[in-house]
Amino acid sequence: MYRAYLTVLLVLVVGATAVAAQSPGESLFTQTCVACHTIGGGRLIGPDLANVHYRRDEAWLISFVQSSQSLVASGDTAASSLVAAYNGMIMPDHPLTDDQVREILAHIALNSPAGNPPVVDEVVDPAEVTTAQIDMGQSLFVGRMPFENGGAACSSCHNVRTDAVMTGGSLAKDLTTAVTRLTRPGVEAMMKSPPFPAMRTAFEGKPLTEEEAAAISAFLQVTDEVHLTQEDRDYGRTLTGYGLVGVLIVLGLFSLLGIRNTKHTVNYHIYGRQIKTRKDRQVI
Repeated sequence: MYRAYLTVLLVLVVGATAVAAQSPGESLFTQTCVACHTIGGGRLIGPDLANVHYRRDEAWLISFVQSSQSLVASGDTAASSLVAAYNGMIMPDHPLTDDQVREILAHIALNSPAGNPPVVDEVVDPAEVTTAQIDMGQSLFVGRMPFENGGAACSSCHNVRTDAVMTGGSLAKDLTTAVTRLTRPGVEAMMKSPPFPAMRTAFEGKPLTEEEAAAISAFLQVTDEVHLTQEDRDYGRTLTGYGLVGVLIVLGLFSLLGIRNTKHTVNYHIYGRQIKTRKDRQVI
């Protein structure tokens, strides 16, 4: 019994230590920033944030994190230049307090390289794609293969210009050049931890696995590379053709049934019954 109590106490202490080990800043960074940024790991969708506290003052950083769009709209040169450098990708606004942003900045400072080294805006080198990954990513994108945790197929909201798949939805941004705009690691990070409210809501409780995110990013990378050689396929004519063929088949079946029923006049069977009844009476 004593050993059992000791074991439970040890588990509680270890669990409490693990929770306490994650600072508020680290927790907020994981929830808010990790999909688009690294600390010393290179560029993803947005810049590497290592030593960002040396590059911008605190007030500017707080304003940019809370509402980068407002800062850009105000004509702030630094904000506009940053958006232009990242293919017009504007960071989503975040409902964080000043103190919460300070917690994030403290976490970044604590995990940044010592000193103030020069910023090297390098893209994280993605792994080589395989044919199996591309095929799996294509199947997941259009919904031929379901996501392990039950998320909706990408094509229900997004479109890609490629001969390999049919035209997708138009509710969200076209992903044909997503890898060029966001980098492949950025695409993977975004799918695993969506930064946009609509996407976050759609995949709430239904996260993509590492394998699924890698497969879709592989498919999008190939799509991005070949999209200039692709033409928009006119699926409207194809679907119309299939519809006409279906109508002709249905009309043909009705025609066959009609031919079967027009061997005699409409009242043929009625007259036949009446004649039979008269003959029966005459016999009686």
